[in-house]
Amino acid sequence: MHIFMIDKHSIYIEEMTSVVSHSIPEVKICGLNDCKKINETLGKFPASLIILDGNDNKKACIELIDNLSQHYPGIPVVMLVNKCQLISLRQFLNHHAIAFVRRDSPPKPSHKRYIPLLRACSAFPTRI
Repeated sequence: MHIFMIDKHSIYIEEMTSVVSHSIPEVKICGLNDCKKINETLGKFPASLIILDGNDNKKACIELIDNLSQHYPGIPVVMLVNKCQLISLRQFLNHHAIAFVRRDSPPKPSHKRYIPLLRACSAFPTRI
């Protein structure tokens, strides 16, 4: 499986890479901080799942989800959010996101915050 993570803050990409590589070593993660390079990166990296930071500008985020679902309909999008705000979550789910994972769960043990994501990842076939 190949996970493509889009987040302005590289610390979250690094943490996700660390957690996933210890839990599921066969998973490869590619992180990106610049949304302008998404198409270029997806042309080189065969993503099976996209994880998108949902804490930025909500309108821009929804436009990005819609754009991703239009150009890459076979790649599911999971939102990474700080807080579970029902209105935002409904908007994301109505705009082609398949799930969300909270980023604001307690820091210890840190791997527990990603367990729902790891379960979601295992539901999708691996693309080599």
